[in-house]
Amino acid sequence: MTQLCSDDLLRYLYQESSPSERKAVEKRLFGAENVETESFYEFVQLKSDLDKLLTAEPRRSVVDRIMAYSRRSARKEKIKVG
Repeated sequence: MTQLCSDDLLRYLYQESSPSERKAVEKRLFGAENVETESFYEFVQLKSDLDKLLTAEPRRSVVDRIMAYSRRSARKEKIKVG
């Protein structure tokens, strides 16, 4: 692996690379020629931000609106079928 691409960094970050690929990425990231390190840390920050978003819960008002819509839709379907 001579140069890392975004896909290599993302697969490494999400632990989706093979052991040999992980070693090659680590050698490029933390070796003498660590030119991709800045890109890697940008991905680390993006992953951290995304993880925070994924653990956030919706506001109760949003859930209530979704549930109300679902109930209305279910009643309409019941009327069509019945």
